[in-house]
Amino acid sequence: MHNIKISVVIPVYNVAPFLKECLDSIVNQSLKEIEIICVDDGSTDSSLNILEHFAAIHPSISIISQENAGQSAARNRGFKQATGQYIYFMDADDKLDLKALEQLYRKASENDLDVLYFDGRTFYEANMSANDLSEEYYFTRNRSYEEITNGPDLFLHLKNDGNYIVSPCLQITSREHMIRHNIHFYEGIIHEDNLFAIQCLLSAARASHLKSTLFNRRVRANSTMTQSHTFNHFYGYFVCFIQMQAFCQRLALPATVQQAVNLELSGIHHTLSKIYYNLPAPEREKVDGMQPTDHYLYSNLLNSEAAYRYTKSAILLRNIYQSKSYKLARLITYLPRLIRNLINS
Repeated sequence: MHNIKISVVIPVYNVAPFLKECLDSIVNQSLKEIEIICVDDGSTDSSLNILEHFAAIHPSISIISQENAGQSAARNRGFKQATGQYIYFMDADDKLDLKALEQLYRKASENDLDVLYFDGRTFYEANMSANDLSEEYYFTRNRSYEEITNGPDLFLHLKNDGNYIVSPCLQITSREHMIRHNIHFYEGIIHEDNLFAIQCLLSAARASHLKSTLFNRRVRANSTMTQSHTFNHFYGYFVCFIQMQAFCQRLALPATVQQAVNLELSGIHHTLSKIYYNLPAPEREKVDGMQPTDHYLYSNLLNSEAAYRYTKSAILLRNIYQSKSYKLARLITYLPRLIRNLINS
């Protein structure tokens, strides 16, 4: 098929009970100019058989099979084969509303966006409920960010409104944007979405948000979201913290945006430290067995004042953005900002 508008990349690993629902929600999209790239990451259940069944019926589906290498490697492999104007990374146990890609492509293409965000909802397996989880999962932002702006500005407002949500499944991204900025998923870790998300947004020249709930996130036992923490969870957050910090230091970010970045880094730092102190002894011993450079970095991070500095500056910025005077100033300057954005677009 020529003129592919959106490439849907789906990493697949042992999700046979859920895969048909996921694929049904993609092959029946109202937008027809799509390609569906399924990367079977060494599944040992019937996932590959299900993929082959769908591919025999739907020519838009292609299958890549590889030895198990992890979700990041599977996504990267699919991206290399993608030809669409925009990329959408779908998880194989979730579902997408049937008109989602049509709505997203329309806004993204009409406004020449690098990245477009949207919202989602959660649903639970029959044997689970929100009461079974130690934390809740939110995929819906409580306000709209429909204006076209640059990525750092959008990140600033999302973060300080408490609406910055990390999930590749809640965005479509320009393939050209990803290639130009060498954006890919960090392989060999979990929680890699944190790094991918901030790289996509902070490097974007044109970004926006569609206030529509189009994605359906399945919450189930034994998924990355619900597993008990191990060394792998700690190490994933650790690598993301180091890589995010290095990435942001290379950018000439405005002071207010850097403060918002500090708030995000503070959250990552807090999470990885909390995981470390709650690891069982055998898992914590693996931290001591990290490569010398990694162990040195974490030892200094654990004992540094970084978290305090990040948190202090972030609280100050949050208080400013929540003040009545700031909100009044935003209201007064809304029309001039709108005119500026229309001129720039």
